[in-house]
Amino acid sequence: MFNTESNSATDQEMERLLELSTNPEFLSQLDSFKEKKANQIKAEYKDKITALENEIQNIRAELNAKLSALGVNIEKSPKRRSSKNNTRRTKEATQELLTRVKDLIRQHPGITAGEISAQINETASPLLSRLKSEGHVRPTGKGRGTTWNLA
Repeated sequence: MFNTESNSATDQEMERLLELSTNPEFLSQLDSFKEKKANQIKAEYKDKITALENEIQNIRAELNAKLSALGVNIEKSPKRRSSKNNTRRTKEATQELLTRVKDLIRQHPGITAGEISAQINETASPLLSRLKSEGHVRPTGKGRGTTWNLA
């Protein structure tokens, strides 16, 4: 359908494509072809992924056997968690922390987030961000040297 020498369509070929693009039967056949091709590609990759996963399992088993023979025991590392004990604070506890942060800023104008974190034993950044968005505090400076004051 394309001119192979110039790798572009001729006017006649473009007219034919335009004609086909408005034909509902052709569009239906094209959609069916695309769906079949996509499923074929998915199946091929699924098989490749399964083969690779099996190969990884075999290599892992072989490695563990060799390490055991050497007397080395590898423990799986624990999964990372978003918080120390993987629990969420209640609204009341959050409000209490926000109040403590405001009190610290009132008592020590120009305090840094790191200093606040050390005082409350929590990460101060999300609390300061919330207080800032609510208009209670304002930052001065940028980066690690940012200090906080009441608004």
